[in-house]
Amino acid sequence: MDESGIIGQMILESSGRIKKSSGTLDNPKLIPFITTIVSSTAKILDKQSLNRVTLSYQESDIIIYIDQTDIVVLERKK
Repeated sequence: MDESGIIGQMILESSGRIKKSSGTLDNPKLIPFITTIVSSTAKILDKQSLNRVTLSYQESDIIIYIDQTDIVVLERKK
């Protein structure tokens, strides 16, 4: 079963591109896909002054949020 908790972090450049990422995702082939989603989501969150969005992925929710230091955090919630 999937564990709940933080599954990755990505540090954004001001352009929205990923400067550095870390963490474990289920499938390395998904990383570009997730990176694209995170980058797009981060821009949306930034524009709307939101800080969190939830995506459903493989029977669990992945919460993407930006913490106070502008690090994007991916957290899995069952």
